[in-house]
Amino acid sequence: MPQDIKTGSTYNTQVPSLTDTADIITAFTNYHYGITTGTAPLDGNITGGIAGWLKDLNTDKAPKENPTFTGTVILPATTSIGNVSSTEIGYVDGVTSSIQTQIDSKQNKAGAPVTVTANYTVLSSDTFITCNSSSTIILTLPSASANTGRVLVIKTINKGVNSSTSNILALSSNAQTNAILTATAGKWAQIVSNGTNWVIMSAN
Repeated sequence: MPQDIKTGSTYNTQVPSLTDTADIITAFTNYHYGITTGTAPLDGNITGGIAGWLKDLNTDKAPKENPTFTGTVILPATTSIGNVSSTEIGYVDGVTSSIQTQIDSKQNKAGAPVTVTANYTVLSSDTFITCNSSSTIILTLPSASANTGRVLVIKTINKGVNSSTSNILALSSNAQTNAILTATAGKWAQIVSNGTNWVIMSAN
């Protein structure tokens, strides 16, 4: 038979099962579980305090299943989520914008070929340019310093093609020139920005 821990006297004949908050309150009220002061069951004030503590314990903690967190949640350094390891999660440390957007901005996307019939300013979306004019076409190329590694392919089907400034490095030398293509139909050149000039890397 259960006994008072303090006095050794018997209280009740059955220990309740502790399955929820109400059972725990009942246990503390009718038994002296671990309480070493007094010879009677816990009074109402103590019981009320325990009830409040247990309520706070239940409401201030996230449930084990499908928890919802608010505010800033600090996770351990070795946190993993599903099949994503802590190492993989660490790869996004310091990322401040969409990763896909950053990748897209680095990718040299080839736009649809454009045909120009007069002097032309090359757009950020241009890659392949066909020049078709009865006179030499002047191309205003993008800033080489802002387009390092960018590739342009230029073809003429009539007259010559020049750059608006001497920012072209010829195929056979490093001399700066403004000439891109001679006035021969079918001539083409691939030029690449090295950060300072546009270099003719291949041509016919």
